[in-house]
Amino acid sequence: MARQFITFYIGEEWLGVDILLVTEVCHGVTPTPVDLCPDYVFGLMNLRGKIITVLDLACKLGLAGRSITPASRIIVLKSNAELARQNIHATLSNDPVGLLVDRVGDVLVVEEEHELEEAPAHLAGLDGYFVDRVVRVEHALMTVLRLPEVLVVTGEEPPTDVETDLNAGMDDKEAHSE
Repeated sequence: MARQFITFYIGEEWLGVDILLVTEVCHGVTPTPVDLCPDYVFGLMNLRGKIITVLDLACKLGLAGRSITPASRIIVLKSNAELARQNIHATLSNDPVGLLVDRVGDVLVVEEEHELEEAPAHLAGLDGYFVDRVVRVEHALMTVLRLPEVLVVTGEEPPTDVETDLNAGMDDKEAHSE
């Protein structure tokens, strides 16, 4: 069964997350900085009445922190409640979270599960802890992130009940309509 990934860039690193986990992509929004937070918390933003914590994904991944540019986007992820309502078996965060990225790429469709390959322990400077798989596309590799690990607050443990098959529990009609 095909899976779709929204792709984006941090510097020249080509990364992606499963599109089923994404609510929307925002641009032209500047989060409000918050004091006394970890370095990777870029700030808070108000999205139609919802307060979203925005993480500086580059900083969280151990890469150089970024500032907002005209190409920057915030990828807003679904909360656990939204995932449950849509019968998507994954655990991310109880609250809405956004990821600040340098720019967004295309939606990449991976037709077969075997196209998702095991990632090397350190892929282009990324800590293997945050990397789930890679997808080879022509002469490039797109890195699929482990969102539960990315969203863990420093010092906490990631959820242990994470289901990796996002289509588990959906009937075929629902899985293909996404």
